[in-house]
Amino acid sequence: RKLDGYSAMAYVNEVLPLNAKILLYREVRGFYLKRDYLVGDPQNEVLIPYERLATAAALYGHLKRLGVTHVFLNTRLTPFSQRLPEFLRADALVQEVLRKFTLPPKSLGDILLYELKP
Repeated sequence: RKLDGYSAMAYVNEVLPLNAKILLYREVRGFYLKRDYLVGDPQNEVLIPYERLATAAALYGHLKRLGVTHVFLNTRLTPFSQRLPEFLRADALVQEVLRKFTLPPKSLGDILLYELKP
């Protein structure tokens, strides 16, 4: 298995509870995950209305309502569509959520696995 996040996905499958829900960020390839997931890429994800969320607290609340428990961040990949202001804004919101509303991340190679605070 050559997928750069494969070993981190195997860790998620072994360690996280069956009811965990993962937000993939800077990553869209969740096919090896045996947990529910959604893609946090503002270009592909319609469940997260980044354009209507004014603050990181609003994004955090929205993620909690969606049932998201963890964020799977691929540090090797850059933010999506870096030249578009709306995507830069979405990335800034996500980064602020990771700083303020998660426990310290578990480092899994190039992947950081965050747990959202309750």
